[in-house]
Amino acid sequence: MVIFTSTLFLIFPIISAPVVVLAMLKYGKYRKFYGLLLAMILGMIMYHIDLTNLDIDLKVYYNYMNHYKFMNFIEMKDILLTQKEPITNFLFYIISLTGNFEIWQFVTTVINYFIIFYIFADYAKINQVDNKFYGLILITTIFWLNNIFLLTAIRNNVALTIYILVLYNEYIKKKKNFIYKLLYIVPVCIHMTLIIGVIIRILLNINLRKNKVILLFGLLIYAFSPNLIITISNLIGDLSLFSDLSLKTSYYTELTTSFNTNSIVHIVFLVLMIVLYYNIKRKNSREVQNTELYKATEVYLLFNLCSFNYWDIFYRWFDMSVILFAFILMDNISIIKKYMKFIILVMFLSILISCYIQFSNLQKLNIQKNIGQYCYKNVITIFNKEV
Repeated sequence: MVIFTSTLFLIFPIISAPVVVLAMLKYGKYRKFYGLLLAMILGMIMYHIDLTNLDIDLKVYYNYMNHYKFMNFIEMKDILLTQKEPITNFLFYIISLTGNFEIWQFVTTVINYFIIFYIFADYAKINQVDNKFYGLILITTIFWLNNIFLLTAIRNNVALTIYILVLYNEYIKKKKNFIYKLLYIVPVCIHMTLIIGVIIRILLNINLRKNKVILLFGLLIYAFSPNLIITISNLIGDLSLFSDLSLKTSYYTELTTSFNTNSIVHIVFLVLMIVLYYNIKRKNSREVQNTELYKATEVYLLFNLCSFNYWDIFYRWFDMSVILFAFILMDNISIIKKYMKFIILVMFLSILISCYIQFSNLQKLNIQKNIGQYCYKNVITIFNKEV
């Protein structure tokens, strides 16, 4: 199956997508490999999508690359050493040298989805989750995620998925040495707002049983005192790495959203995850296999809930909540089996609702446009933009 799928991918990567998905769900031994293929397929599709008509930062990225392509490495080195987000600027510089700026869309999409597919396959293997439950949890998770963010080359989401991978290595793979803690700086060097993740990671050192009231008090201050958060960000903003952090924080606090279907669904799903999390934790009579995972999940769920005054942050960290909650489900397959009918019903209804949300969001990408012209290209010619 690996040889057949790989060959089909090389010849017709887009057409191979359904086969790759079925193989990833059915053959657990090679899930990570199939996940890489599927992530590359999604990247190839996004490579051909014109995102510049959307209200996102891609035009700004292209402007950076247009500027960097005329620089030599010595000039670029000064920017890397003095300005914030050096990893992002380095990637912009490398891609600018190719003259093909759409590579950014391909690279970021591959990173986002491969990390998700990789950690799911790895944790399912650790917990010996069978194909049926793996497929059920993965499909539900993908439908719950903000795929419009994952697909549109936004730096924040690239930084967030890498942050999730770092957290996964520390809290699940138990890689505790200093180098893995240092890796939390990598997402900040891609997008500075991931300093939030560093702060939360520090908070995870707190003993929740002894200091739960203090933690909740801090989260309530964060939720209801945006001005205080802006003041703190102003102090941090004195460092060059976080030079416009206060500006970003002010922007996030000023963002408002009407209670449309999208926002209501996200809030309902988050509350549902929190309720189910505490029910699973209460019903779990055995010794919890990974108390650190439960602790991290609880903190991120509560942080996400308290971000309702910062809608941009709320939407982006919602994906973190979904992924960690999925790990909790994989850690408690026995409870899923016990309440199978109810959980299947909840997942099925949530997928139906998510289908509407995903369709409403993803139709902005107009993916179907020209797909007939590049879906028959092979893995090399598909990167020819003259379609």
